[in-house]
Amino acid sequence: MTVATKTASKRYKLLRGSYHYGSRKQGNSKIYRPGDIIETNVDLNKVFNDPNGIKFRLISSGGGDGLEELTVAELRKHAEDEEIDLQKCTAKMDVIAAIRSAS
Repeated sequence: MTVATKTASKRYKLLRGSYHYGSRKQGNSKIYRPGDIIETNVDLNKVFNDPNGIKFRLISSGGGDGLEELTVAELRKHAEDEEIDLQKCTAKMDVIAAIRSAS
């Protein structure tokens, strides 16, 4: 799982497909995959979601990091990607605390 680090007001989880952000020519191209967390000021629900399918799920808006909204498996995957030690974490709130303290 990838968590974008850009300062933003909304956080979305990509549920299906992929999402391309940036420009290959400028060297800031990024491709997001299902499970990735995207931080942006753009309303991705409005732009991409339609009655035929939901591509993004809003996790949080206007502050907060949205970690409480993720499953334990998603939190553990994020911690693994960021090389955060969770050996002493047994509860979801322990995992969240470890991720926050490493940020």
